[in-house]
Amino acid sequence: GRTLLEEFNQVFKDRLAALARAQDVIQENPNFPTNLRQLVERITQPFGQRRFVLGGPHIGIDPVTASSLALLIHELGTNAMKYGALSNATGTVSLSWMKDGDRVVATWIENGGPVVTAPARSGFGSKLLQTAFPPDVGEARIDYA
Repeated sequence: GRTLLEEFNQVFKDRLAALARAQDVIQENPNFPTNLRQLVERITQPFGQRRFVLGGPHIGIDPVTASSLALLIHELGTNAMKYGALSNATGTVSLSWMKDGDRVVATWIENGGPVVTAPARSGFGSKLLQTAFPPDVGEARIDYA
């Protein structure tokens, strides 16, 4: 097996790569809001695009939100690969979004994976999910149903 340092190194590189992909999308049209669908497609690509069902209206988001969202989606994808719907050959992820007033509500739902249980301990990914957005910008909630 890999050492803890090697494991950390890989996780760190993967997160950096996700942020780099987000920056690519942001820089394609730097004077306009970032296209949410393009961002989602770019960040989910390494996890196997055919395993994702994406849906939602055209929405533009600011670069800071785009970067936070990229890290969140990467974290969720990584967890799905290790423990969830993407850890087997048939599971899928539904990732949808909609406008709710001046907010955007995004929903990540995993189907066809192993039986879901809440983790025994809260890792970095859970902390990242809960603190990804400043309180005035947004919030993330996890439901293990």
